[in-house]
Amino acid sequence: MATPKHIKTRINTNTKAGSAAARVTGFSPQELEQILKGDRVAIKKLRDCYYESRMAELTLPMMEETIPKSIEVNKRWNQLLGKYVAQGSAADLAIESSATQASFANMKYVHGTKELKEGFQAQVEIERERHSNQIDYQRAKFYVDMVFQNVDADTRQFEQGKRVAVAQLVADEAYEMESTVAVWEHGTLDHIKRKNYESHLTKPGNIWRRMKNALGI
Repeated sequence: MATPKHIKTRINTNTKAGSAAARVTGFSPQELEQILKGDRVAIKKLRDCYYESRMAELTLPMMEETIPKSIEVNKRWNQLLGKYVAQGSAADLAIESSATQASFANMKYVHGTKELKEGFQAQVEIERERHSNQIDYQRAKFYVDMVFQNVDADTRQFEQGKRVAVAQLVADEAYEMESTVAVWEHGTLDHIKRKNYESHLTKPGNIWRRMKNALGI
């Protein structure tokens, strides 16, 4: 490699300021001179730095916008869960207390009615029949509601399965485009990864473990 004849170094880089510049840029003055002379190893390092800088220009704005939003959403989500647990459990306790009082009041009422209206046994028998019919009705309604709920759940699961299939098609198309560009620019596929949503459907343990980790369980 020949030393450039018409480019003269007139700046003293062997200083503290020169060392600081080398730390910031990642290139020493000697490496810059090797690049100027056409050294292939030094040029490859410069090329790698160039592509890293281009990728940083692309991704840094994404991270600057997304990370603060993610932090805020996580904070608000967990605050909501805290209120949900605290207020929901308190409300449930109050409801159970009211239900117990209502049940006890109903028992007293029934006993008082029997004591006061012994002569009206026929009406009592009618009330018992009505009560039995109401229980049968509620049981039948519960069964039908369970049928509706199971059908709706199956439908939602099917729709979720379609989401994975569609996402996989999109990911496969994106990978084909990225792999073509990677082979053209770098000659290798080492720096890209193929997304495989469908494989996780056969590994529910992985999904459950990630959910537990995310919730801190």
